[in-house]
Amino acid sequence: MMTKINKILSNCTGFEWDSGNITKNWEKHDVLFGECEQIFFNKPLIYKKVPVF
Repeated sequence: MMTKINKILSNCTGFEWDSGNITKNWEKHDVLFGECEQIFFNKPLIYKKVPVF
């Protein structure tokens, strides 16, 4: 599973932000769209599998 996720994310170069979403994260969370993307491009990427209920 982790290998599959790593492969998908390694091909990702950014996100498409439409006009309705580009300011939404700032208005709700004081986080710029560029900051939202940083989590996906930081190395090493560490994530934890969370059980789904």
